[in-house]
Amino acid sequence: SWSYSGVEYFKDGQHLGTFDIVFDTGGPSTSASIDIVRAYYDGVPGARDVYGDGSSWTVPCGTQLPDLTMHLGDALLIIPGFRFYNGNTATSGDCTVWFVKENSPHRGLVGNPFFAEHVVIFNQQDSTIHWGNQA
Repeated sequence: SWSYSGVEYFKDGQHLGTFDIVFDTGGPSTSASIDIVRAYYDGVPGARDVYGDGSSWTVPCGTQLPDLTMHLGDALLIIPGFRFYNGNTATSGDCTVWFVKENSPHRGLVGNPFFAEHVVIFNQQDSTIHWGNQA
């Protein structure tokens, strides 16, 4: 699997925690430990943990979400906050967002919010991953 251990999560320069990740090209969301996810939404106006377990979050539609930065050794992986929206943000009411608690206690997923923003190359010959912003 395409994974990385010891990923450091940040929001606005604030360290949120450390968790392992797996790159999931078919997954609609990005996930992390419950502590990291709660720290991410802390301070986001109107953010709501729908079931109280971190598995589903909403924010008022149009809320500007902070970027999520992950440090993978010397590499930076940045997911712009708007990529976490699931659908139209121009509507009124609450919108579902796709940064949620991971059920695995060991590693989270990096899914569509990352892949929608970046061109990613999985080099199987030397087991490396490279990415860059889409034009």
